[in-house]
Amino acid sequence: MAVSQTYTVDALLKKLLRKVGYKGEIDKMDVYDLKEEINRVLKDRKCLIVLDDVWDQEAYFKICDAFQSNQQSRVIITTRKNHVAALASSACRLDLQPLDGNQAFDLFCRRAFYSTKDHECPSELVEVAASIVDRCQGLPLAIVSIGSLLSSRPRTHYVWNQTYKQLRSELSKNNNIRAILNMSYHDLSGELRNCFLYCSLFPEDYPISRESLVRLWIAEGFVLSKENNTPEVVAEGNLMELIYRNMLQIKENDELGRVTTCTMHDIVRDLALSIAKEEKFGSANDFGTMVQINKDVRRLSSYEWNDSVAATAPKFKLPRLRTLVSLGAISFPTYMLDSILSESSYLTVLELQDSEITQLPKSIGNMFNLRYIGLRRTKVKSLPDSIEKLSNLYTLDIKQTKIEKLPRGVAKIKKLRHLLADSLLLSARDENEPLCFEALQPMSKELHRLIIRGQWAKGTLDYPIFRSHTTHLKYLALSSCNLGEDPLGMLASHLSNLTYLRLNNMHSSKTLVLDAEAFPHLKTLVLMHMPDVNQINITDGALPCIEGLYIVSLWKLDKVPQGIESLASLKKLWLKDLHKDFKTQWKGDGMHQKMLHVAEVRI
Repeated sequence: MAVSQTYTVDALLKKLLRKVGYKGEIDKMDVYDLKEEINRVLKDRKCLIVLDDVWDQEAYFKICDAFQSNQQSRVIITTRKNHVAALASSACRLDLQPLDGNQAFDLFCRRAFYSTKDHECPSELVEVAASIVDRCQGLPLAIVSIGSLLSSRPRTHYVWNQTYKQLRSELSKNNNIRAILNMSYHDLSGELRNCFLYCSLFPEDYPISRESLVRLWIAEGFVLSKENNTPEVVAEGNLMELIYRNMLQIKENDELGRVTTCTMHDIVRDLALSIAKEEKFGSANDFGTMVQINKDVRRLSSYEWNDSVAATAPKFKLPRLRTLVSLGAISFPTYMLDSILSESSYLTVLELQDSEITQLPKSIGNMFNLRYIGLRRTKVKSLPDSIEKLSNLYTLDIKQTKIEKLPRGVAKIKKLRHLLADSLLLSARDENEPLCFEALQPMSKELHRLIIRGQWAKGTLDYPIFRSHTTHLKYLALSSCNLGEDPLGMLASHLSNLTYLRLNNMHSSKTLVLDAEAFPHLKTLVLMHMPDVNQINITDGALPCIEGLYIVSLWKLDKVPQGIESLASLKKLWLKDLHKDFKTQWKGDGMHQKMLHVAEVRI
């Protein structure tokens, strides 16, 4: 559990209570109640509790009595401060040392030469590489950052020596870590720099949602379509580039290995905040106050705004404000938001996730430039009719709110690309009647992504929602619906331009067949929880562009998919939770040797 510099005691205790598995209501608990509940939950249990990145002893003292009745558990504290480490006896302290020369050079090579088989440094670069690594003084963050930077540069002695000279110059002005991170930042393109600085607006150690970040970058105008790729695809690429360069870190992956949340290392964030302030990019206020806010600020974020903000907000005029990110606001009355909106006509992004706000003011309709509204997990019950005036609105996120009905005028917002809600309710006459999508006709003629859960009527693929979007529909995820005996064949004949297809929890024939030339553009195919399937046949010529094939929880599948070795473009293959005899069949057929061209195989 991350503690960091900007903790509050009740927030730490609430986080700890959730981490140990408590499912009840905690929002109204005070510090005393939280400690009592933690003691109760931990009683008679053995737990290893890790308090990460503790900056002062007071943080530990304020929460330690939550463990007082639990003598079987152990607490590990990580810190970079000696006086915090002194909380433990010398016998219980582990002082981390810098990497030695060989370890440092090995780590550097694994990053700088990640694309080569053995990660070996070419002989002509060994000397300059050793000099660069030596400047990192055995610090892993510095080594990985400079290695990531050099991995994208030409492998010539001249280029690497120029990098070494640049590093020496930076080191004369900053400490080791700061100098190397500064170099990494200036090596980014202008587009990536904006994306990177934007992440500093989120609180320290905050898990940033990949999907939200992508939509925010697009709303800000940082990302545009490139080479027939949608802005979303370009933004995803930017995110992975920042992760690879060690500017962001992966926090969580989903079951298919895709990034779901990421974080920014606090040292990296310090650099980003410093640059953001210097370049007047934006300002982050982790302590929930609005003190010392420059009236010319363009992007403002705050975490857990409190009553003091509500009291002072009417006094603030922020005429240049483009982005307001308020996460988990404890106090956020409507008049406060109304005041900010009335003075900030250039506002483009309004993110109020997890805030206590209960309604949006009618004046929201006057915000002509607004492209993003985020209300996820707020207490908002309805949207004002004036929202139909937001002709530039791109994303409206109302997931996990109390909103049950949208204003009719939402249909007039022609540029709306992402409407995120918990559900779309279509009523049938009885529970066995399949859903009919015949009347569902999205106004956009460029529907790219479609997710459907539940039964549907026969002939659905001939309805407008599919027929009118066969060219543009790229992403299709289906769960719990009946497509007949041959779902793959049916979809392949109607939707040839798909790049992503997921089928989950559906019945079919015992054998799935992918015919020649099926899904010519498909890059990812996911087959999950299909209880009837015991065989898959891949005809030569099928899936010519496939990169990821995930076959999971097909419990009757006891044979190796026929023709799978012919998928030359395949990069990832998952075959998990299949029939108990599958692994034996895989080994018996010598598939390990046949699939050596696939970079990642998980069975």
